[in-house]
Amino acid sequence: MRTEIIQNPLIRQNLGVLSEAIKDLDIGPERNASFDFFCDLKTGKILYTPSMIPPHELAILIITLDLDQKTMKWKTKEGEKLSSKAETHLKEMAEILKKAYSKVEKLAQLANFQWHGPVESGDQYSLLKQVWHDVDREGAERLLLKAHAGTYLFRKDHYAITLQEILRRGHKKTVQCYTLTYLDKDKIVRDRTVVFANQKWTFYDDDPTLSGPSFKSVEELVQSMGAMAKYPLMSTSAIQG
Repeated sequence: MRTEIIQNPLIRQNLGVLSEAIKDLDIGPERNASFDFFCDLKTGKILYTPSMIPPHELAILIITLDLDQKTMKWKTKEGEKLSSKAETHLKEMAEILKKAYSKVEKLAQLANFQWHGPVESGDQYSLLKQVWHDVDREGAERLLLKAHAGTYLFRKDHYAITLQEILRRGHKKTVQCYTLTYLDKDKIVRDRTVVFANQKWTFYDDDPTLSGPSFKSVEELVQSMGAMAKYPLMSTSAIQG
């Protein structure tokens, strides 16, 4: 799972809708594909279904992604004209995708991107965003074994992805699972699975009811580990949009 930092909230929303469309279409190994959305002619906001926006301000927008050409092209189905503001937003979206293309081998992999806003004070995910690394276990070891004992990072491994789906089905609500990887005092890289549910953070200890100790923020959860997770390994890989 890749996490990208996008400044513009409308662009974040558009990219989220596009990611869902990629999942739903199940485009497999393709490197180019087209999608139909409803689009607000004034703002460039794309939607799966019509909303409270007046019908005369909506159009069917066809978006075509091409990984080989590194482009995102668009046109309205009936030739309706988009406002300059809408065109600007779509161009900004295209530039962000152009950067993202270099990180994938097929369009389907874009569905694994998470589009977040910039870190803000009081943000539940602020620390997680700052120390997020899109690496597997081997990559995490390479990073941490160069660091001091007590250094940690966040990532998402296969276990966290699988557990997240299991817990979501069991709890019937939004659940997010992450992997906290840290270097212990013996210079051994270790993992702990972190769960965010019911506006609380907890470590997963083979208890699907999530009844163990919980914390109001991810910062408090990390602090509970004491010296085991003392030094955050800051991320420098975010796409700035």
